[in-house]
Amino acid sequence: MATYLEQLTNANTTVTITPTPLIFDKITDPKFRGLYLGLQTFTKTNPQTGEITTLPVAHFFDGVGVRFNMGAQLTRAVSMLRPGISVEVALVELKKNAKGGTTKIYSVTPLDIPRVNLEEMFGGVLSISAPAAEHLLPPPPAPIENGDIINSD
Repeated sequence: MATYLEQLTNANTTVTITPTPLIFDKITDPKFRGLYLGLQTFTKTNPQTGEITTLPVAHFFDGVGVRFNMGAQLTRAVSMLRPGISVEVALVELKKNAKGGTTKIYSVTPLDIPRVNLEEMFGGVLSISAPAAEHLLPPPPAPIENGDIINSD
């Protein structure tokens, strides 16, 4: 029987489970197709106020690795799906919102691939966790308006 060290030396890797962002910026961006893995939550703390916010994070498998997206519209849409469903995701509309930003509207369409049992597919070892704060894109700086006092302390 091979020792554990021998097994490690000869073992093959399976899939990358460290999530990378799934980002759509323009309606012309290509559609994404992948396996929906489920929702997890991400807790962030506002450094100015100390307020703690919990946000949902959607995870997908694209055949190579795990991808994540925290967009409110996308996480709301996929929350109706059971993990293991193959989907196509497309950015279909960009709408101005009341906060002066842009809301991304997505189309999420299940594909005609039978639902996958994630336990069997990944050998029961895959446990998806939300991305660490340092892996997220920082929020854009607030615009400076005439008359604002800038403190350089």
